[in-house]
Amino acid sequence: MEKLRARCYLRVSTDEQAKEGFSLAAQEEKCKQFIEFHDWTYDGVYKDDGYSGKDLKRPAMQRLLNDAKQKEFDILVVYRLDRLTRSVVDLHYLLDLFDKHKIKFKSATEPYETTSAIGRLFVSIVGSIAQWERENLAERVRMGMERRAAEGKWNGSAIPYGYRLEGDRLVIEPEEAELVRRIFSMYKQYGMDTIANKLNDEGLKTRKGKHWDPNVIKYMLSNPIYIGRMVWGRKTRSEAITIDGAAPAIISEEEFQEAQRIMKKRLSMPARGKSDTSDYIFAGILSCGYCGRKLHGANRRGTYYYCCSNRYKNWKNCPMPRVNERAVIQEVFRVIDFVADNDEIEPEQEEKQDASSRRQELEKQLEAIKKRRKKRLMAFENEIITLEELRERNREDAEKEEKIFRELEELSGSDEEALDKETFLSYVQDLRQLWPQMDRREQKKLIQTIFRDIVIVEAPNQPKYPGRHGLKKVNIVDYVLNT
Repeated sequence: MEKLRARCYLRVSTDEQAKEGFSLAAQEEKCKQFIEFHDWTYDGVYKDDGYSGKDLKRPAMQRLLNDAKQKEFDILVVYRLDRLTRSVVDLHYLLDLFDKHKIKFKSATEPYETTSAIGRLFVSIVGSIAQWERENLAERVRMGMERRAAEGKWNGSAIPYGYRLEGDRLVIEPEEAELVRRIFSMYKQYGMDTIANKLNDEGLKTRKGKHWDPNVIKYMLSNPIYIGRMVWGRKTRSEAITIDGAAPAIISEEEFQEAQRIMKKRLSMPARGKSDTSDYIFAGILSCGYCGRKLHGANRRGTYYYCCSNRYKNWKNCPMPRVNERAVIQEVFRVIDFVADNDEIEPEQEEKQDASSRRQELEKQLEAIKKRRKKRLMAFENEIITLEELRERNREDAEKEEKIFRELEELSGSDEEALDKETFLSYVQDLRQLWPQMDRREQKKLIQTIFRDIVIVEAPNQPKYPGRHGLKKVNIVDYVLNT
């Protein structure tokens, strides 16, 4: 019968090298005697000289792990269990690896082994301890991060725009901080979409060299770090830690609170009302006749355009081209003339689900997604799921959230009061006369008073590149009047 191949693992840390009995030579001699006594074949040795046993990041240990996976030996012998590792989690990992590849484990001076029933019982006990260790690891890490946060130290997440990290504390980055102040100032007059468009039109980029996004603007406007206040734990605990003076303030407390009041007011408006802060006359009104998505405004050298949000993400998603605002106005006047000439205004009445009930249902779904994210984060911290699984499931929920927010926006206009017929007709009939005398904000308010929705497509049979010879025309294929 062929003898079992036995290899030794030896380790000393720097402060143990001088201690009698822990030298590499002494460990190796004891292990060789143990192997000879059991009539195994001595097949080699792994030596880590001057390495701690706190983790498995040791050269010889990494070679051992690779050889074990290739089943290059049958038994591993150590002088003492703590030479292998001092971490119960790592010990469980090693024993599980050895068991998977049918490699036995022995200690030359202790009763720890996996070649008998009592040895396997020991492995089970170690596994239970390792599970307890994992369950408490996340709590210990969190407590450490809470301590750091309470001391005003940065906890390793992305550095907020406007700051840089010196040591473990935030300091102001002057050029970025100036733009932060400008964004808070612009928010008093403009919405997040408009601010992002203006910054992009100026050729300004984020720290990563990307275009500004309204969600990034919203995060900045909501982040109390800009008044020097760190709020930590909002995503992982119900009770957050708030530390004033954790960073030098970029804006004043008054400016920050004013931004929060404006945001709360605008978010409480109906979907169309959110666009009241923008310069775009048809903001929140225009819909794409091809895919049904809303069109958002853009300004290029003083010329106003509208783009399908679906095509904006990927031009292959929708054939709707970018349309000039003047072309939309011309078509709107044509529809207005038609409406004004017809005294009997009977908008189509569609069967609708109770908006309030549906809104509550959607809000419950959003809350469920929020709770799922919290549970997944805990599962990741406890090593129950991988980072890839965490990202994939969060990506799926993000797509669901987008659909829910879109439906909430569509429902938000359902509670608005409609105009009576006489008032409505007076707006329609006076539009052409009033239009030239109005500024853009007044024009937009009038359009939103008359229309709930305008669905457009590109007009057929027109030059592909009209240039100076005329605008590229559009057709209104459907509309909903605000009556």
